[in-house]
Amino acid sequence: MGDRFEACFVAAMDDAGLPDDPEFRKAMRAYMHWATREVNHYSPVGSRVEPDMPMPRWTWEGLER
Repeated sequence: MGDRFEACFVAAMDDAGLPDDPEFRKAMRAYMHWATREVNHYSPVGSRVEPDMPMPRWTWEGLER
């Protein structure tokens, strides 16, 4: 599901006319790749996200540690 969502996300960026700048596109694709994999770690049926978990932050350089 993650790969398909990523492809749809990229197509949506194209449809929306977002910049074709290589660095921008690379950052957006890297974020979406990370985000879909992250969600799959805690999204099985019946799973629950614990309250007050820290919100990951993403920059042009990638995930902040």
